Amino acid sequence: MDVAGLRDRIQATLDANGDIRRQAELDLKYAESQPGFPNALCDILQAEQDQAVRLSTVVYLKNRVIRGWSPEEDHSLHKPIPEEERGSLRNRLLPMLASSPPPIRSQLVPMLSKILQHDFPEKWPNFMDITLQLLNGSDVNSVFAGLQCLLAICRVYSYKVTEDDKKAEFDEIVDHSFPQLLNIGSRLVNEESEEAGEMLRTVMKAYKHAIYMELPSHLMSDQATVDWCTLFLRIIDKTPPPCSMTGEPADRELTHWWKSKKWAYANLNRLFVRYGNPSALGKSSKPDYAQYAKMFMTAFAPEILKGYLQQVDKWVSGGLWLSKPALYYTLVFLEECVKPKAVWDHLKPHIENLVAHLIFPLLCQTDEDIELFDSDPAEYLHRKLNLFEEVSAPDAAATNFLIALTKTRKKQTFSILTFVNSVVSKYESAPDDQKLPREKEGALRMIGSLASVILGKKTTS
Repeated sequence: MDVAGLRDRIQATLDANGDIRRQAELDLKYAESQPGFPNALCDILQAEQDQAVRLSTVVYLKNRVIRGWSPEEDHSLHKPIPEEERGSLRNRLLPMLASSPPPIRSQLVPMLSKILQHDFPEKWPNFMDITLQLLNGSDVNSVFAGLQCLLAICRVYSYKVTEDDKKAEFDEIVDHSFPQLLNIGSRLVNEESEEAGEMLRTVMKAYKHAIYMELPSHLMSDQATVDWCTLFLRIIDKTPPPCSMTGEPADRELTHWWKSKKWAYANLNRLFVRYGNPSALGKSSKPDYAQYAKMFMTAFAPEILKGYLQQVDKWVSGGLWLSKPALYYTLVFLEECVKPKAVWDHLKPHIENLVAHLIFPLLCQTDEDIELFDSDPAEYLHRKLNLFEEVSAPDAAATNFLIALTKTRKKQTFSILTFVNSVVSKYESAPDDQKLPREKEGALRMIGSLASVILGKKTTS
């Protein structure tokens, strides 16, 4: 295929003249079904200096690969990429990933996932060898490319590991790659740059997908659990870098460092909820899971709880801002600690403070709530009445914690009612100019969330 002519057509799609643009798009639509189109796009990507042309090129390449790698499985009418062209595409993809700037890289990653989904390991047997070389490289771009490769393969296997042969394959992948992944994560947590935050976020997500359905054998060892949980707690405890603390709270939550914290919380929660709580294991669980759960409950869960409570203390004192996901995952973990005696004994002394200084403030109206009520009452009602539709909503998690606490530890109901009564009494006795309606509404919301427990048959047992 004429690479120069193809490049000319891609550049023409950026022309201000609509007629020129439309003709170029028609020409490219014809070209994409011709032999050599994907590799010609790779030639342009590797040689081009104009960033706009590069970005357009990689979008065309991504679309061609995603639509044409397995059109029969996707029930697509697009022409499949010829088998004889696929090998060179696989060989060129990882070097391009390692040498490309972020906007290009973000378009290459979906291609990588698509190809791995269909070709690994049979048609791409050296993929993990290349990934390990990248992870062990000294160049930052190479290491980042290696992290993205590992994340992509973890995603591919996250739902396949329930099959015995796939679990064995993935166990081998984790055995060879996760020690280095841990080393990289342990170095990154000490850095401050936005790029380091993005790389650390990738490390966290690779672990997330690796343990999503099954726990790989390597990660079940005591030492691996110690090392990874230590890393997660270090990330959670890390003072947020300045680059992650600018702008509005909603903007902060989208930064790589806060996303890293979010996934560190989520990974600890997943370990505890799915694998670390003996009473939550199903009858069909493997015997080694029972042993792991017993070990996790006694040795790790109390330390994780301690780390979470330290963050809550800082948030309560005003010395730390926490994102909504951080508060949400904290409360989910606290809820899981209510029933098992091994962790309840550690949580119980903190309950009154948690109710007064964490749960109650989260159930009070915020400035954001008031603004929404004034500007869009219908949306406000939808938000409050459909609370559980919102992912990572701290007030929903606070409500769930209260319900679990009063259902499982019924004696705690009386201390909660005493607290609510004190808030309402304070409101009623205060002069009109000193009344705090938000506090009264928050207290009544606590009562409302506990209605089913308070009105139940056995509330005093």
